[in-house]
Amino acid sequence: MRPAIIILIGILIGFLIRCHRSDISLTEEQLRFVDVYTEILTMKDRQADEEIQADSMQIILRKYQFTEEEFQRQIQTLNEDPRFWEAFFRAVLDNISQSGVSPPSQSKPDFSKSGEAVRR
Repeated sequence: MRPAIIILIGILIGFLIRCHRSDISLTEEQLRFVDVYTEILTMKDRQADEEIQADSMQIILRKYQFTEEEFQRQIQTLNEDPRFWEAFFRAVLDNISQSGVSPPSQSKPDFSKSGEAVRR
């Protein structure tokens, strides 16, 4: 009986936390960044050569009319609140699933290389 009560309490706490969390909606610029990031992530998963990745990243940024500064600013904005990252990655995953592309193998974003590639 005791394990069932502990499990029930755990479920209730999880439910309360989930209900308490306010959903953050992304701005139009952040949604554009979702498209940029989705394409960059997909490209990086398919292209191993870092020099080609850097060139491809520049092409993607130009395609979406995103400057390097805007790219970095969006990362900083997302870093201000973890809820932004959650909403952002939910949108990225939706983009990937809608495009029919298999999800990238990376489990976490690697902005250190992205930042280097963008600055080149």
